[in-house]
Amino acid sequence: MAEYNGMHYGLTKFKTYLSDNDTIKAEVWQFDAGYGIRVYKNQSWVIDECYEGKALYYAEDAAENVVLGIKPIGEPK
Repeated sequence: MAEYNGMHYGLTKFKTYLSDNDTIKAEVWQFDAGYGIRVYKNQSWVIDECYEGKALYYAEDAAENVVLGIKPIGEPK
């Protein structure tokens, strides 16, 4: 995701997904080259994944799979 000196530019947050026990949160973002997700575990940032050229639903599916435990955090797409 676009970042300069810790500030993000050109980003729009679309949706937030939470695990059943609220320990995992995945946010869906749009940036200049496509969509991506930002993942938190126990309220601490873990990883950003960018899906350049992919549709919004692709990032939404990835976020949902993370909070459901289907997609392990930080595993390749």
